[in-house]
Parts: sequence; C-alpha cells; structure tokens
Amino acid sequence: MKVERSRHVVVVSPPAVERAGAVWPLVGPNTVVVCADHEQAAQWAAAAPPQHRAHAVTGLARSAALLKEGRVGLLAGAAPDLAALVARTALKLDAVETIVLAWPETFSDSLDTLLDEDPDARRVVLSWNPGALHDFLERHARPRRRCYRSHGERPAHDGQGGRHGGQRHQDHEDPLAEGEGHI
Repeated sequence: MKVERSRHVVVVSPPAVERAGAVWPLVGPNTVVVCADHEQAAQWAAAAPPQHRAHAVTGLARSAALLKEGRVGLLAGAAPDLAALVARTALKLDAVETIVLAWPETFSDSLDTLLDEDPDARRVVLSWNPGALHDFLERHARPRRRCYRSHGERPAHDGQGGRHGGQRHQDHEDPLAEGEGHI
C-alpha cells in the first residue's frame, strides 16, 4: 500500500502505544516513528504488525547495520537517536514516506532539525493535546486535512483553533468512522 505523501493527520489519543491502533492503517512501508525514549520505541516495535518489519532504535550500531541491510520497514526511536542515524547516513529520510510523531508534546522542540530533513514526508501526529502543539503543527504538519480523536475520549482541540468533539470534519472522510482501527 502506497501512502499518500504530504497528507498530514492529527490523531488525538492518550499517550499509550497500546491505544494507538488507528495509526496502522495510516502508515505503510518506509515509516519512522519518533517517540520519547528507548522504552517507547521498543513498545512501538512490539506493537507493529509483522508486515511492517519494525525495529526499535536502542543501539545505534545495530540499527545502522539493519538499515544498511534493508531489513527495516518501520523504525521507531527517540529524536536524538534518529538524528544520530541521519548524521551517520544510515537513515535516509528522503526515502521515508511517513513520519509518525508519537505524543510530541514533551519533545517537540527537539524535532525541527530532524523534520526539516524530509519536509515532504507525510506526518501522522499522535497528540493528547493538539492545542498545545499549535505552532509546531503549523511548522511541520500544514495543511492538516484530518483530525480524529480516539474512541471514547473527551472532545479535544483539533490543532486548528476549533473543537471537533470527536466529529469528523465535514469535508473529509474519516477512515475510522466504521469502527475499524479505533484506539
């Protein structure tokens, strides 16, 4: 499945990998998940469907070797580790189709340089409070064509100054509307 580049999505979700099932239909091969730390990277790799050939960056040498061999389809890691792999030329962001930003509320300030390496990659932003990420979303996920919230959560800001209350935007189809993939 080829994922459309530059169609950015914000998914409002509690910060827990096990609640992020809505991400899998939104990503394809050549995906990078940027998360808070090694522990969360390992959780992403464990949760990924097998066809994604996921790997968590917990050691730079091993991750660089696996990337060089072409054995990784989805790479999960903390921003500093991913930036180090880019600096080593082991991770070539221009080949990345989708970048998932897993709850960047606590580390969004460290993402500018990394995201500037591949401005055309599709962004899927998981956020528990997109209103707090307004400036970040304007810089790195504009335009945002869709904003969803996880099933059963309170209404949340859509990152564009409005409250969507769990309703889909009127002019966009909601792939989660049928209940598939709800988190």
